[in-house]
Amino acid sequence: VSEWVGLSIGAYMLKRGELDLGEMLHRADLAMYEAKRAGRGRLIFYDPSMEQNARSRAQIQADLKKAIELRQFFMVYQPQFDAQDRIRGMSASVRWRHPVRGLIPPHEFMPIAEKSGMIVPLGKLMLDLACADLKALRNERLTVPYVSLSVSLRQLADNGMVQDVQETLVRHGLTPNDLEFEVSEST
Repeated sequence: VSEWVGLSIGAYMLKRGELDLGEMLHRADLAMYEAKRAGRGRLIFYDPSMEQNARSRAQIQADLKKAIELRQFFMVYQPQFDAQDRIRGMSASVRWRHPVRGLIPPHEFMPIAEKSGMIVPLGKLMLDLACADLKALRNERLTVPYVSLSVSLRQLADNGMVQDVQETLVRHGLTPNDLEFEVSEST
């Protein structure tokens, strides 16, 4: 049996007596997590900007639950076309309208939502918003066959997902044919 081991190394270089052991390890730890985020198998040296990035991620995680409760999110859509250039559906993506930071793009909060488990309630909200938007478009007599939403592994593993989808469809007067779920390659 062959085993392969990968390394992500975070390093901090200091002058003798500059910091105590705890602070030095904290900085090396921040660099290690940055090495993992950068694609693993890397050596990354600590940079002071990592402190701000870590604080920003922690703040986003702290704000996420309240943002879901207050429905600070909205959906944007990209049309999907068939071979004859007819709209065959719309792909939905979420945006966060933060009351202090303004618009936060998904690449800044979705990985945090996934890692923290908040992706499940956020996914429920996204489903509700997309269904409400689809219903509103159809009420305006716009022909949109379906809306496509991305789902994560955590959402798929959630025992309540099917029931949540069914209840949301009923609430908005839609059918299962009105939704499509996309699963990323990494999932």
